[in-house]
Parts: sequence; structure tokens; C-alpha cells
Amino acid sequence: MKKLVSFFLVVCIATFLASCGGKADNLSNNKAVASDYELPSNYNLDFDSIADELISSESIDGMKIGTSYRSLLARYGEPTSKSSEFKTTSGSVFQVWEYLDMGAEYTMIKSQDDYTIDLIKVFNKSPFSTEHDIKIGIPVNNVINAYREQINSDMSTEEKIIVGTQEKGMSFTISQGKITSITLGYAQNK
Repeated sequence: MKKLVSFFLVVCIATFLASCGGKADNLSNNKAVASDYELPSNYNLDFDSIADELISSESIDGMKIGTSYRSLLARYGEPTSKSSEFKTTSGSVFQVWEYLDMGAEYTMIKSQDDYTIDLIKVFNKSPFSTEHDIKIGIPVNNVINAYREQINSDMSTEEKIIVGTQEKGMSFTISQGKITSITLGYAQNK
């Protein structure tokens, strides 16, 4: 009887290991997990200053934070849609302009009678890229290599890489090891 139970147990273990590809921890269905890429250990850096520098120097498809709405209209024409204006608790007035056919969204901040770009987000199959040629669909390791010295290790997760801070800078959303959205600018808490 002991031999039969032992034999049955060995068969069950062998079947389990075979179904897992020989590894008991290979149960992720090929989704990106932390072991697929390694974030740099950038601790105790001044990420607020990093974010300020990034916002003043980085662009997506040549559009920078602070660019006037006139430049946006001249380059891409009228947006697919514009949200109603909305106000934050600090009194700043914003409006979201969507260019859905290009996979882009611009959050505009109003000052006087002028709108300027405050946040850029690209998604879906947007062809737009950053100054470092990072665009939708590329492997996450390209982002890590391009922004290695600026990645905020404390705030980054398996689903999102933060360059700067959560309030300002750049973020890259990740799914299955690839970039699915890129955001550059300020959070609307001004």
C-alpha cells in the first residue's frame, strides 16, 4: 500500500511540474513580473529637481509643457473633443483636449485668456515618441536604459515607472513588459 501511495504521489508531483514548465513558480501566463526587468536603485535623490529639469527639457512629438494652444492647433488642428473647463481647489482652470485618432490627450491650463499645455498623455497606438525615442509598445527595458539615472525607485511599481515624482515629471504605464501609456507634465492639483 505504501508503494502505491508513493507511486501516486510521484506521478502527481511530476504532472504538476510538467504543467508548470518544470518550475513551480512559472504560473504567470507570460505576464511581466518584477523578475523580467530590474529597476535601478535610485534612492535619496532630489526627484523634485529631476522632475523640474525633465519638464523643461523633455517633449513628446516635439510638444513641451508650457507650449501655447496656438502651436498645438497649428500642428494637429482642432481636437477630436474638448472637455468643459474645470477648476482645482487652488483655483487653476483646466481643459482636456483629446486627439483620439493620434492616441494623445493634452491637459491645458488657462491663464488670462491663453491656454498652455500642462500635461501630455499618449496611449493606444500613438506614433508619438519622447526625446529618447520611447513610444507605445516598446519593451520596458528601453525606458529603464533611457531614464536610468532619473527613475524614482520608491514610487515605481511593476505597472508604472515614475521619472520625477507623482506630482510632476514623467510616467510610463506597463503591461506585459511593454509601454502602454506615457505621461509628461503636472498632476492637476495646482
